[in-house]
Amino acid sequence: MSTRPPDWQLPRGVTPGLWEYLHEPQVANQYLEHVESSPFALADQRFVEQQLTTPCKVIDLGCGPGRSILPLARRGFKCTGVDLSETMLEKARQRLTEHSLDATCVQANLGEALPFADASFDAALCLFGTLGMLHPADVRSSLLSEVHRILIPQGVLLLHVHNRWPLQGIKTLYSQNAVMTLPFHRGVSNLQMKLFTVPEIKDTLAYAGFVFDTLEYISASDPHGRYTGQRWLAPYRADGFLLAARSKS
Repeated sequence: MSTRPPDWQLPRGVTPGLWEYLHEPQVANQYLEHVESSPFALADQRFVEQQLTTPCKVIDLGCGPGRSILPLARRGFKCTGVDLSETMLEKARQRLTEHSLDATCVQANLGEALPFADASFDAALCLFGTLGMLHPADVRSSLLSEVHRILIPQGVLLLHVHNRWPLQGIKTLYSQNAVMTLPFHRGVSNLQMKLFTVPEIKDTLAYAGFVFDTLEYISASDPHGRYTGQRWLAPYRADGFLLAARSKS
């Protein structure tokens, strides 16, 4: 693993735990085995297929080893994948080559200005809790504003965030701390994750200039990531949310 810089030299929005997650070779090497067939990953892929039906220009923010851009490229979409981990991007390039597919892979920090012109994409993906890995809140807001900037008017954002209620319970009503520290995740310690309620993520999207469109509840206990419990309890018992929103003109 590359030597982690002092905390004050970390890229904007990147915590020590996230740096280790992005630069630990073991994470990249085992990502496909442990993640690609997980309930959340399957729910993400199903949601993308449902929401993006016509080939267009798509950017995947936090693309990892190409989990989402490969099937989209196979369907004729013009894809750009962005990740801070060069190891993840190299695996994405290898997989694209193996399947004779074409896509652009760009190394960039999601906590900073994105290296793309205004209105460059028709759709954007930010899946598998990527938004929640960025800290603090102003960095997450900055990313969503950047996504709004690089999308065409009425462009689509597909977003996956984790639900605060199942993990913090009644604390959700009065605690201001909605960040969970994962003690040990994929061989990495102290990875922090921002948790959301449904009203909070809708308000966050609205503040960045998006109009909410679709919400799907997801569960890690179902093999395919579907929430199968009572609908009225979904905002409190689902493990996460998949949302589709459109950028305002």
